[in-house]
Parts: sequence; structure tokens; C-alpha cells
Amino acid sequence: ARFDSALASGTAECFFRLVSYFATQQEPAYCGLTTLCVVLNSLRLDPGRRWKGVWRFYSEDMLDCCVPLADVQRRGITFDDFVCLATCNGLRTDAVRMPVGGAADGGSGGGSGA
Repeated sequence: ARFDSALASGTAECFFRLVSYFATQQEPAYCGLTTLCVVLNSLRLDPGRRWKGVWRFYSEDMLDCCVPLADVQRRGITFDDFVCLATCNGLRTDAVRMPVGGAADGGSGGGSGA
């Protein structure tokens, strides 16, 4: 129902750009890297090197500027690693953490508004 409503109101255009870059993670611990690849590719940022053939898309193995891929394979990435990877791949980041007791913890979220 929500998607139909967004289509009807003309606010679903951004979904189609995003969905075309969805990817399945190559390794169990690559969820953060895969998420960042989806973001970078949907924003159409140029990785500055070829992925395969003539295509220039981000893939997980290109995201090695902050944490060695061998470490990511063993432990994944932290929030701070994600921010570092996003920044060194051309994104301007504004890292905001959810307060303890926020929506992810089952709380009301939102913070104090200050």
C-alpha cells in the first residue's frame, strides 16, 4: 500500500534508481561493504577504476582503504569503519548514532531534539 501510494503521488522515483543497484553480499561478513556499494553505485559515483570489462561500478573488493578485506571477512566492519570507507570513496558523511534506548533497542527513539 505504501509503495502504491508513493507511485501515485510521484515520490517513488528514487526507489527505481536504488533498486537497480541492489546486490547480494559476497561474504557473510560483507553486509556493511555491500550496503555501501549499493549507496555508492546508486549515487553514480565513479570508483576511478574498472570493475569488469569497461564497467565502472563499486564492488566489495574495491572498498579496502580503511580496513583490510581479510579483516572484514573475519569480523565485518564497525560503524566507524563504514563512515571511513564512505568518506574515502567520495561521500560527504555526517555520522549520527542512534541514542541508547532508541528504536533499534525497542525504545521510542528520536532523542531529545536538542
